Amino acid sequence: MITVIAIAVIFLFSKLIIHVQGAYCQANTSITIRIYWCKIPIIRRTMMLDDFESNTPAINFRELPSKLNEALHILRQGHKAISVMLQKMKFKQMKWHTVGGTGDASLTGIVSGGVWTVKGVIIAWLQEHGIFNCHPDIKVVPLFQQKYIQSEIYCIVSIRIAQAISGFLQVMRIMANNKKLLIHQAQMYKRS
Repeated sequence: MITVIAIAVIFLFSKLIIHVQGAYCQANTSITIRIYWCKIPIIRRTMMLDDFESNTPAINFRELPSKLNEALHILRQGHKAISVMLQKMKFKQMKWHTVGGTGDASLTGIVSGGVWTVKGVIIAWLQEHGIFNCHPDIKVVPLFQQKYIQSEIYCIVSIRIAQAISGFLQVMRIMANNKKLLIHQAQMYKRS
């Protein structure tokens, strides 16, 4: 019995290392997730997002700041649930490189500044709520005479299994409370 408890404690306090790599290019979009437990690969999944985006027009470099703002808006909406998980994660490596141009040099410069701004806000928000053991490597390379976009993000995070379970349960509780609040608001709206 003591050995079972000892194994359970060791398991719960061991770390998961999660590698996330996302790439967006005009040709394809993909996300690769690899999860390691005690340096043993347990999950490796690559998802091609082109199938999901077949009805959606491709993003061009001019639209990138607004798309990043949409992502920031989603982060703000799920702020409490996301920050609960981020507080338990340690970022070991973070790299986010974007290359692009609109075809017009002056507009490319303006858009590049917007991309820098939105990336800075997102990284600052992550640093405020997460634990960073690295300095994020952020780049925006403007292509002044080309109409092109490519963005790649790569990060490595670690989390203890017990913290992941605790965070997951807290997120589920927050989501359940939000659902109850939405149902209550809908019922109040129907009554009025």
